[in-house]
Amino acid sequence: RCARELWPSSIAKVNINVTLRVDVIKSLSTAEIQDAIARGDVWMLLKHNETEAFVERSSKRKLNKLIAAGQQFQVLDLSGLAAIR
Repeated sequence: RCARELWPSSIAKVNINVTLRVDVIKSLSTAEIQDAIARGDVWMLLKHNETEAFVERSSKRKLNKLIAAGQQFQVLDLSGLAAIR
């Protein structure tokens, strides 16, 4: 759903593919992801160009810089991970 916010559906772009890189978060355990959140960081889908976005860990300071720069991103809601642990 976050990707759809970054790339809204459009008939004009029906043949365009985008790549969502999730390797950073995929390699971590649930505990490691939750630890980052407990330290005050957020996980986001950060749009790097018109066809790529990466899942990244971000401090609030970096988040503010991205907002100031007009960078497109979506913060991931990982609140459901608490039930998995």
